[in-house]
Amino acid sequence: MPQFQRTHCYADRPTRFSGYVEYAGWGLKRYDITVDGSPVPGDYEEGERLLLGLLPSPAATADRPGVGFILRHPGRNQWYIVLNWWDNQNELLQRLLVRSERPGSAWHDPKGLYACCVWDLAVIWHERNAYVRHVLGEPVDVSAYLRDVAGGAGIT
Repeated sequence: MPQFQRTHCYADRPTRFSGYVEYAGWGLKRYDITVDGSPVPGDYEEGERLLLGLLPSPAATADRPGVGFILRHPGRNQWYIVLNWWDNQNELLQRLLVRSERPGSAWHDPKGLYACCVWDLAVIWHERNAYVRHVLGEPVDVSAYLRDVAGGAGIT
C-alpha cells in the first residue's frame, strides 16, 4: 500500500473579507483566500455570476433567511469558487465551481468529490458561529449576521 506523501507543508493563506453581494433578495458576504496575498483575478466575476444564478428563489422563506457567503480561492493548480447559503433552518448548502488557472479556462461544476479545503474551513467555522449567534439565537437578527465578518489569524 502506498504511503501518504505531503507535497506542501501547511501555511496560513491571506484571507480577507472583500465586500457584500446582493442578488435577487440574497445578502452574501464575500471572502478571498489567496496563496500569496495577491488580489483575486477578475476572472472570478464570471464564476460568481454563474453560481448566483443557481440560488433558490425566493431568497427568504419561513425556513431560509436569504443569507450566505462566497469563497473565492485561487489555489496552486485550480481556482475554486464556493457559494454557501443557509437553508432548512440550520443547514449550510453549497455549490462549487472550479477552473484551471490557465487564461481562458472555463468555470465548470466538477461533478465529483470536490470539497472545501483547510483554508476555507477557517471562514466556514466563523460563519457557522455567526449564524448560530445571530440567526439561531435570540433575538433573530439577520442584519447582525451579515455585519459579523471573519477576522483573526490569517483573516484580515
